[in-house]
Amino acid sequence: MGMKVAFIGGGYMGREHIKAYKDIAGVTLAGIYNRTTEKAQQLAQEYGIETVAQSVDDLYANTKADLVVISVYETAMLDIAMAAMKHPWALFLEKPPGYTVAIAQQIADAAAKHSKPVMVGLNRRYLSSTQTVMASLAKLEGPRTMTVFDQQGFAIARQHNHAPEVVANWMYSNSIHLLDYVTLMGRGNITDVQVLDAWNPETSKVLRALIRFDSGDSALYQAIWDGPGPWSIAVATPAMRWEMRPLEKATFQNRGEHKLNETPMHEWDTQYKPGLRLQAERALARVRGEESDIPDMREAMKTMHLIARIYGG
Repeated sequence: MGMKVAFIGGGYMGREHIKAYKDIAGVTLAGIYNRTTEKAQQLAQEYGIETVAQSVDDLYANTKADLVVISVYETAMLDIAMAAMKHPWALFLEKPPGYTVAIAQQIADAAAKHSKPVMVGLNRRYLSSTQTVMASLAKLEGPRTMTVFDQQGFAIARQHNHAPEVVANWMYSNSIHLLDYVTLMGRGNITDVQVLDAWNPETSKVLRALIRFDSGDSALYQAIWDGPGPWSIAVATPAMRWEMRPLEKATFQNRGEHKLNETPMHEWDTQYKPGLRLQAERALARVRGEESDIPDMREAMKTMHLIARIYGG
């Protein structure tokens, strides 16, 4: 079944999504809209995109696309998402779906009324490492104990010229990568979030929180702010412990062993931005009405609310 895909946003992530969708058989790159028309024209020529539009409305009118992939700056996401939901196509929003919970909730409320799926690009769910770990965990009994290590910094965000409101809420733009693993791997509902170090954006350098689920699963989250540290997650069960450090690499340790066993990385995670190629497949499956685990706005809001509970947003 052929699918027409349109794109809004011509920056780094927009380009990476275009590359992933272009590789899928039966997909037509139907159109692109970007605030800077010259950049859209360049991408259209480079990747064979059929239409360069002058607005969101123009993009739909000239493509009648089945899916629109939106990769815009955080401060533009609300207006662009609302404009896109005026048309009967499925939406795919690059994370975060809002740089605050309140903004994301506005999009979620509108998405609940939209006639087609509104999905969110939590792409680390589709790393081959994550897929390997999740497939293994599905077969393992007993509680899951997660240890999540995050590293963030306001200074780095400012160096990249992010808007002040985005910098102030940087955990929603970046810690979402790590905390989404907690909502993905933890089973059941979160019953308690115990913040061990109260967060103060002016003075805090370390933040820790203990998260418990009604299934018996738990997670210890630690974030180092303005200091060194690799992103990582480990999840232990009675029979096996998995570790992802870096996130693109999965190793495991069996009970009774002291060695770490490596697992292979899928070639898609070297040919494309890791996770994006499989994520594109799953998004298209959802648009076609097939079974798919692609997260929608409701799923993404679980992670947004968890960030708020930890950071006091």
